[in-house]
Amino acid sequence: MLVANMNRNTPVIDFTPESVPMRRTGWMIYLSAVAVLLAWAGNTSLNGDEGDMAEGIRQLLCGNDIFSPQCWWQPAERSFLWFCRFRMLPAQLFGSSELICRLFSMISAVVLLCGTTMLAGDFFNRRTGVCAAWMLIGSYGFICWGRFAGSFMTLAAWVLWSVIWLRNARDHFWWRSVFFFLLFAGLSWWGFHYLLLIPGIMLITMTSARKALWCWNSLAAALFAGMVAAAVLFWQAGFPGVPPQEYPFRVWQQLKAVWAESFYIAVRPENGAWNLKSPVNLLRLTLPWSLPVVVAVSGMICRWRELSGDHRRLLGGVLLMIIAAGIFPGRRWQYQLSLLPFMLMLCAGTVTGCAGIESWSRNAGRVMWWCFCILGSLAVAVIVTWPLWKIIFHFSPPLLLMFGIPLLGLSALLFLVFDTGGGSAVERVSGMNGPWSGYILAGVCLMAAVFVVGVSGFDDYRSGRPFWEKCGKLSRHLPPHEILYYGAFPNAKHLYYMALTSRCTVVKEPGEFAGVLGKISSGEALLMLKRADFTAVREALSTAEWAWKDAKPLAVEAGAVNFYGDEFTDGDKYIICRIRRL
Repeated sequence: MLVANMNRNTPVIDFTPESVPMRRTGWMIYLSAVAVLLAWAGNTSLNGDEGDMAEGIRQLLCGNDIFSPQCWWQPAERSFLWFCRFRMLPAQLFGSSELICRLFSMISAVVLLCGTTMLAGDFFNRRTGVCAAWMLIGSYGFICWGRFAGSFMTLAAWVLWSVIWLRNARDHFWWRSVFFFLLFAGLSWWGFHYLLLIPGIMLITMTSARKALWCWNSLAAALFAGMVAAAVLFWQAGFPGVPPQEYPFRVWQQLKAVWAESFYIAVRPENGAWNLKSPVNLLRLTLPWSLPVVVAVSGMICRWRELSGDHRRLLGGVLLMIIAAGIFPGRRWQYQLSLLPFMLMLCAGTVTGCAGIESWSRNAGRVMWWCFCILGSLAVAVIVTWPLWKIIFHFSPPLLLMFGIPLLGLSALLFLVFDTGGGSAVERVSGMNGPWSGYILAGVCLMAAVFVVGVSGFDDYRSGRPFWEKCGKLSRHLPPHEILYYGAFPNAKHLYYMALTSRCTVVKEPGEFAGVLGKISSGEALLMLKRADFTAVREALSTAEWAWKDAKPLAVEAGAVNFYGDEFTDGDKYIICRIRRL
């Protein structure tokens, strides 16, 4: 009797592979994602598009009101100002740096990864969710824009979690309030780009709700969420010393600017002609999974009638988003990053056999396996090229490149070789169970080798950061009218590294030198210019009775020649020199 009672109270444990919890899988996924996002991210200098966000954070830290039209610095696009206050919070604690500027994109990337795993598991099963997570980590869109100081990855996470919250909202007031907050805030911060995705979100999630979205409960949730979103917008537009009665006007001006930029970028055709480049951009974002993605989408369309209702909603919503993106070909390809997790969910569902097109996925898997074998072998062979660098390129190769890429290439080959089927170490560690496990992990390693190790390894040879930091040290204690910049106003990346506290003087035409130099009483000034403008500037200085003070420039961006002559190796490189009155 005691044994019977004990057996009756003991839970029944199912030891099938699908039900046994794999505690290490989640840790491996998120540790791999963090490693891909954080590795050398702080040692990689900003590119031009990241400059607006970084300079916006620096201006706020300096106490400047970047939301005011009277501020001496304004970004090329006002929409970059949103989220600057959020991004400023870690910068206040740890100081402004490349890593801190990119931190919010990295957090958004991890949030996107978490949402992708959850949603793919909801639509298919847990194995598919794990497979989609690994494919996302190894995709070009995740690695590139997760390490980017911008709001594109945040938009992608915002869209995905809008789907998750609406799908789970049902008739619950608080869940629907969160969805409406995501809706209103997304429209306020991304405007038309977010609006284009709403029909696809609705199609994916609406039919899963027990009650209609537009009911009294939903109207109350929308009102509450709107008030919260408005409060956040007012907080973002606030600034010490600005009277509260000006806040509505500042918010309104900011909303108009964001919507105008968003609509202009979304609808304006590039190169004066309409073209459908959305599919190409999507294939670019999904690299190296472009072939499985094409197979997945086309195969599911061909077997539409055999799909379940959930799978039809997912596929239909994704197709609707792709069509909306294709109608507006002027959209930047980064804004299609929101489609990346949904495309990889369809791909993972096909690869794991949940979509019913196993033969198609097996053939695509064989192609991917052989492609990654070849690429992994080439990555390992990089170390053999070490002696050739001095002979061909006349400089020593980066050690990170010489050792990091072969190591990751070798890891990719090991994953391909030791993925021997069900129960292999590769499948137990990754949480995937199928012939796709090896080549998916190999793809993650190869993409990290190119876009993490490769980009970071060559960053020491980029000439921008050290040159502009030296320009900042040379000009930091000079008055603004003695710092001359020939050409357009310095871009945000230059200003960030120079750390200027006020606007320098910009000379747009050679004829303006006489008037600008006449206002300098000290008789000396610093001048920054490009090689392509050297001859015209020298003649203009001679006409204004000014000349170079020193025999050589004070600082030269790598690629320009270290003497005052007419021959330079790169016309787009900068020099900074000291000039004096004759």
